Amino acid sequence: MDGFKLYVTNSSTIPPDGYLCYEDPDPGLPNITQNIPCNQLGQYVIYYDSKGSQENETFYIGPIIELCYVAINDNIASGGLVTQFPTGSQTASLANDGNTKSCSKTIGQTVIFQVDLKEESTVTGVHITFGESTTRKGFHILYSSNTSTSWTFGTILYNGTSLPIEINFHTVFRFLTYKPPVEIGRSVLEVCEIGIVGCPPSHYGPFCDQSCPWNCRGPCDLITGQCIFGLIGWSGDTCEQ
Repeated sequence: MDGFKLYVTNSSTIPPDGYLCYEDPDPGLPNITQNIPCNQLGQYVIYYDSKGSQENETFYIGPIIELCYVAINDNIASGGLVTQFPTGSQTASLANDGNTKSCSKTIGQTVIFQVDLKEESTVTGVHITFGESTTRKGFHILYSSNTSTSWTFGTILYNGTSLPIEINFHTVFRFLTYKPPVEIGRSVLEVCEIGIVGCPPSHYGPFCDQSCPWNCRGPCDLITGQCIFGLIGWSGDTCEQ
């Protein structure tokens, strides 16, 4: 399986005609378990391998593929509402349109970028693709909250001096807010794509295809399906009693 490629596409055409997420650095056997990040919208995820082995001058063996388990984590930012302050020269919606070459852009003394998932959701990670113009020196802060205005009182997911390109965590929120650093009196923010990994409300499981218990108030645990928030008058892991 060395030399395989992983694509995200909008068609089932073979050879794949779409976004190349990953290519195995042949030669050498790949790791048995692969965890490949790919922030891209598409209809198909295609594992493609055309590399075989030449046993001798006349005998060629094609590629042998044995896949035991494949899990695809959804990008729930695509259905969210993206805003930025100030409005900027490029609209905020370009940050979740599935195209890493189109970027939102804004400049100001105070700059805020926010994603509204529309409902409280269980989230396990964030992937952000920044443009070259983004201010880099200083502290970058990423907040999660359940209100759009008082996000500074929410949970700090990241606070550091490097751009938070990939952050992994496990929490429940509705609003994700990013505040870039200020350099020489202003901030420049250019976000080309943002991906939020998790399941939409009321679903859980590796493929987000299982429904949370009907009595859960809000989202349930992504793995077990147990209710995260209780319901007054009910008890038990799934609020069934």
